[in-house]
Amino acid sequence: MPIVSSLFIYPIKSCAGISVIDLHYRAGKLVGDRQYMVVDEEGRGLTQRTCPRLALVKPTGASDGSVIVHGNGLPSFPIPPPTERRVRVRLWEYDDEAVDMGDEAARWFSEILERECRLVMFAPEKSRPISQKHTSLAAEAQFTDGYPVLLATAESLSELNRRLTIPVPMNRFRPNVVLRDCAPFAEDDWRLVRLPRLTLHVVKPCERCIITTIDQNTLERSKEPLRTLSMFRKRGAAVCFAQNCVPESDGLITVGDSADGDVGQT
Repeated sequence: MPIVSSLFIYPIKSCAGISVIDLHYRAGKLVGDRQYMVVDEEGRGLTQRTCPRLALVKPTGASDGSVIVHGNGLPSFPIPPPTERRVRVRLWEYDDEAVDMGDEAARWFSEILERECRLVMFAPEKSRPISQKHTSLAAEAQFTDGYPVLLATAESLSELNRRLTIPVPMNRFRPNVVLRDCAPFAEDDWRLVRLPRLTLHVVKPCERCIITTIDQNTLERSKEPLRTLSMFRKRGAAVCFAQNCVPESDGLITVGDSADGDVGQT
């Protein structure tokens, strides 16, 4: 029976994740995930596709729920309370106002990324509904690329690494939920993942990009794992690993949770 082996949130889009014990899904959002984003001088959202140095930003959570960022020898920086200022931002199809996080945050991120940029927060009064193309469930994307939860399995990574000369860690794929004790790529056939306090609807495979080829510690690039994935994980023109999910309702996932006997079957 699959169990939850690890959980992650990514407070700042395209920066490092935080390993957590619990994931909370509330009011259509994965709490604490992709709440912030770094934007360039024109307000365009930055990702590791064009700014690999985002991987050097390592957030940690403080006891009061705030976020502290670390990285590349810079002094740690507690993300300040939001300002009243709104700035226009763009992320894929999303074009709306976000909360500017102030000049100190802009200076810290500009120094570590070696380019002029600013930190913004998803405005609490705004909405960015997920696409209804693959699900009828309602959820909020905030600054995610598509869906609120990404699920991967340890066995799928092991099968990929069996085919690689140099294995890659799970952080190349940036999942929120990692399950273990199942067959490699069993998640391909799942439509539901039933957990004790939350049910996940599996809506579509995750199409992978060049971010997976960036070593998250050294920023070194290679052709792997995309090259090997393309040999056995092609879906049309896309190379896929892990599954996008939408929770059925508010709830909680905890490390060690077991999936019930209906996992993957509707």
